Amino acid sequence: MHLRWGSVALAISSLWAHFAGAEGRIEAIQVRAGEVELSVSTTEGMVYEVQCTTNLASGNWTTAFEDFTAETPQTNIVLSSALESCLFRVVEKEPPLDPDGEPPPPPPPPPVPGE
Repeated sequence: MHLRWGSVALAISSLWAHFAGAEGRIEAIQVRAGEVELSVSTTEGMVYEVQCTTNLASGNWTTAFEDFTAETPQTNIVLSSALESCLFRVVEKEPPLDPDGEPPPPPPPPPVPGE
């Protein structure tokens, strides 16, 4: 049953990311003793939050993992196994402001092969 929920959560999370235009997309879910691990496609420098619900019809989502800034194109998030029956989504958030009240500069573009 754990993997079934994970499969449902993965499918719904992927659909949500597609329709919402979110950059963070759940690529894989692994349920192990004591934890749930999400592999999320991310954009370096962007800020995300993992949310969960047990009832899509309610429209109520709660924070499962506080804001994190992606440092690589794929981020692994480890959650408590108490959340194994949740459906997950990853929401892109506004980046934090620097001490002067300005948003951080965007990440540099990836290098061009051959240059």
